[in-house]
Amino acid sequence: MVNPPPSPLANTVSDQIIVVPKGNSVSKNHAMREALGLTTEVVGVVAREANTYALSYAGVLAVRNTNADALTILSRYAARIVEVSEDGIQQAMREYFHDCHQITEGAAVAPLAALTKERTKMTGKRVGLVFSSGNIDRDLYTRILSGG
Repeated sequence: MVNPPPSPLANTVSDQIIVVPKGNSVSKNHAMREALGLTTEVVGVVAREANTYALSYAGVLAVRNTNADALTILSRYAARIVEVSEDGIQQAMREYFHDCHQITEGAAVAPLAALTKERTKMTGKRVGLVFSSGNIDRDLYTRILSGG
């Protein structure tokens, strides 16, 4: 097996952050980071209104319906978990559509909502956002785009 050339980012120390939806995305991005020899911080995102994993990650009494494997992945590989509001997610959906003409679902834009929420903390960092999919009901998407 031939080893890939070192990444030009390999010597960068904590100024790189990748923001991903929770669960598998955290572990997959951590594995990629390790394979490339990077020090990129992996940040998970959850909806504030469905924050089971964030509460459990923070050491709060575990709440109903966490998946033990997913929680283990989050606590092992995520630098932190950012909770974002439904309003923040909907605003991110509108921004993706306005700026990129991209149809999105809530999970896909949660990283942008987290970046917006942590704008000050992220200033001066190299930040990557994982965009996961655009599976959404047409009527719901139309209502979100209209701001309602």
